[in-house]
Amino acid sequence: EWQYTGLPAGSHLAPGWKVDGMIESTNDWATGWHHWDVLPDGPLMLAIAQSLQASATGALVAASAKSAMIAHLGYRHTPSEILQRINDTLWQSSSAEQVVSMIYLRVSPETGEGQVALAGDINSLIVGPYGYRPLVGQSSCPLGQSIDVDCVESTFNLGNNECLLTFSDGLPSD
Repeated sequence: EWQYTGLPAGSHLAPGWKVDGMIESTNDWATGWHHWDVLPDGPLMLAIAQSLQASATGALVAASAKSAMIAHLGYRHTPSEILQRINDTLWQSSSAEQVVSMIYLRVSPETGEGQVALAGDINSLIVGPYGYRPLVGQSSCPLGQSIDVDCVESTFNLGNNECLLTFSDGLPSD
């Protein structure tokens, strides 16, 4: 319920751009989340995070990461900068293990050009009428494991009639 009430109203973020998401968990609580919005400087942002702890503690860690992200969205940033800021918050706010996989991307609604940063293990593809291609080809260390983020960064171009599909390990494999 917290996930659904926290999403921005409406799924049409810009002309020709529709966003949707879903959270599923085998537990009574979700240890992951997704979020999208239009940033003050114009690009669309999308993020997915998943705590590595499959417990109620993991749900709280995920909520802390989302709160940190939202606190940093109001000023200019690159995807890797926002991941570092979220990591700083997780690292400095607790002596307990707070480890989160997270992907964060920005995309221009006018051109389809985007930037993405990944910390941890979250899958993403660009799917179109002629097939698919990976958005990020590898995983890296999740947030909260080190004081410095070692994320995978990339740029991409989302063309007409293409769809970005991003998902965590909560998606059933069968």
